[in-house]
Amino acid sequence: MSAFRQKFGNPNTVLAQNANDLHLWSGLAQGELPAAWGMDGAFPQLQELELGQNQDLGGTLPAAWGSDNSSLTALQLFKVSTGSVKGSLPAQWAQNLPAITNLNISNNLISGGVLELLIEDLVMISWRRDDLLVKL
Repeated sequence: MSAFRQKFGNPNTVLAQNANDLHLWSGLAQGELPAAWGMDGAFPQLQELELGQNQDLGGTLPAAWGSDNSSLTALQLFKVSTGSVKGSLPAQWAQNLPAITNLNISNNLISGGVLELLIEDLVMISWRRDDLLVKL
């Protein structure tokens, strides 16, 4: 079990489930992004999730986030800049995270394409130092 999951893995017991904002900056998060944050009604009202400046935060972007239509569905801002997150943007996010308008995944190890469906609603996207291809 990663240190991140040990500290913050179960939002129902560790963090306020009805939080609007969650900011864990500058070394407060390490390990992998928990898939459980996007399932079983976790964070139904969360609008901002900022995890920037966590060099020990890695793994992939969880495809399951928002998959149960009751978790992270209000998420508007997701920032995971300057970490070790790898892989690509999950195709499921275009459907599962309908409110997302601000995405900052810069300075990670993310590659692949940015989904056209996700781009339609984005107001801001940042992916500096990642290997992404955007079709506009």
